[in-house]
Amino acid sequence: MLDPAKARSPAHAATTHPLDPLTTEEITAACTLVRAAATSPEHCRFPTVRLEEPTKQELAAGGAGRRAFALTLDITTGEAIEHIVDLVRGELVDRKLLPNREVPYGQPPVMLEEFFKCEAVVKADPGWRAAMHRRGLTDTDIELVQVDPFSSGFFDMEFERGARIVRAVSFFREHLQDNGYAHPIEGVVAVVDLIGGKVIDLTDADPIVPIPRKKRNYGAHEVTNPRTDIKPLHIEQPEGVSFKVDGWKVDWQKWSFRVGFTPREGLVLHQLAYQDGARKRSLIHRASVTEMVVPYADPTANHFWKSAFDAGE
Repeated sequence: MLDPAKARSPAHAATTHPLDPLTTEEITAACTLVRAAATSPEHCRFPTVRLEEPTKQELAAGGAGRRAFALTLDITTGEAIEHIVDLVRGELVDRKLLPNREVPYGQPPVMLEEFFKCEAVVKADPGWRAAMHRRGLTDTDIELVQVDPFSSGFFDMEFERGARIVRAVSFFREHLQDNGYAHPIEGVVAVVDLIGGKVIDLTDADPIVPIPRKKRNYGAHEVTNPRTDIKPLHIEQPEGVSFKVDGWKVDWQKWSFRVGFTPREGLVLHQLAYQDGARKRSLIHRASVTEMVVPYADPTANHFWKSAFDAGE
């Protein structure tokens, strides 16, 4: 119902509402233009592509058009660039190199392909493998270890400055479908340079904390004694729903608003209004819930060592 893949193509960008999220075709068009201008197109990745929202003044003037914001990362050099693409004219209209090797050392969001790269780098590192051996794991066990990369935060350590890094924590598994989070491998944290492709710092704490081995799997096929005392729940609207959806616009009783979405903020509501008698009151132009940084402390090392900040740093 609110699927951007079913929205109009860039050929109709001039008639698509300026606040609608980018369609699949618009994302493709923007990335094609940006990649064509890249120094190394084969190394160009897109951590973020989103609608470049028009201002309230542009909307009021009726000339907002359709623009895309594309953040690129060169996976061999670490160079990050912000681009603005005019989707109506099919032109790259702005390009800004980010000084991510200077204070405050910002980085684009971590990408899924970097999760796999991080695991490969960690499992190839002799120091990390030695830490696993110290905890009783064999080389066969190590192949099944789950490695999770976390955004690292910044603590002004020498190896952090200007580097694209994640902190990798590990979990034991007996098989690929095993719930690794029930078996944390405590006291081992590998700092991985994603551009250099190497472990640049390793915590291997003493004393060694035994790995919990009790199974905590919750797959339906593993529940041998399911509950049978749950009464049925029925949710029905025999006369239909009380709202109307037209593309990304929602009307619900006396309320109306447009639904948007960004990688950092998640759900965004535009042009929230209320019908008060004969008058339609415009209440909020834009509302969103931004992401919160959640630091995790390592009590054994007496410092913070990872941050859950999935939208970038």
